[in-house]
Amino acid sequence: MIGSLVNAAGIVAGGLIGLRWSVPPSARTQHRLRGLLGGATLLFAFHLTWKSLGGSPGRMLGQFLLALLAMMIGRLIGRALRLQRRLNRVGQFARDRLRAGEAGRLALGDSFTATAGLFCLTPLAVLGPLQEGLTGDFRLLLVKTAMEGLAMQTMVRQLGTGALFAALPVFVFQGTLTLGTRALQPWLEAQAMAGILGTTIGLLGTAVALMILEVHKTLRSRPIEMADYLPSLVVAAFLGWLVL
Repeated sequence: MIGSLVNAAGIVAGGLIGLRWSVPPSARTQHRLRGLLGGATLLFAFHLTWKSLGGSPGRMLGQFLLALLAMMIGRLIGRALRLQRRLNRVGQFARDRLRAGEAGRLALGDSFTATAGLFCLTPLAVLGPLQEGLTGDFRLLLVKTAMEGLAMQTMVRQLGTGALFAALPVFVFQGTLTLGTRALQPWLEAQAMAGILGTTIGLLGTAVALMILEVHKTLRSRPIEMADYLPSLVVAAFLGWLVL
């Protein structure tokens, strides 16, 4: 749970800095930080993918292909469940709250709900705790901490001090995922599910890195709908148990 604790502390620290100093980082600085965080996420995701692949070359290839298959099936399930659309509604709710905050008419509960929804319903809020539970590595959560700490410096001035309390549900939600995964880790290993699950987390983390780097803007394509891919984590574990 170290990663979740650091994440919650980063949210509070970013909010307090935003309340204390009213000048946000310049656009140039934010662009550089985005590039740094995107590169770090890409490196961590590659490392996790490689470390999760084990056994003979044939087994490693099979595991990698199964992870890709899990992502394909998971995306179909996610689209059927309209996960990305539901997540977009949360984002729209948060944007509406930000506009209300700029107009000076935002309730404490609304600022808390908007911030908690944004920080708990991101891909890294799921991938980071799962990675920490499986391997003890919480570096993806460090990236999330940096991003949300920077975002809080602006959001707290628009949403008010209620945004600071979002650190609590972030800690509870992510910490629960980490503890649950850690408790299941021996069983996942015994059932040959941990390796393919770690590989899938690494591949999804790579996709998150491409989003942070805004590669879709360079390619003039639509952004990756990451929420639709989250069911692939369950599919990957099932395929690992069924095939491996």
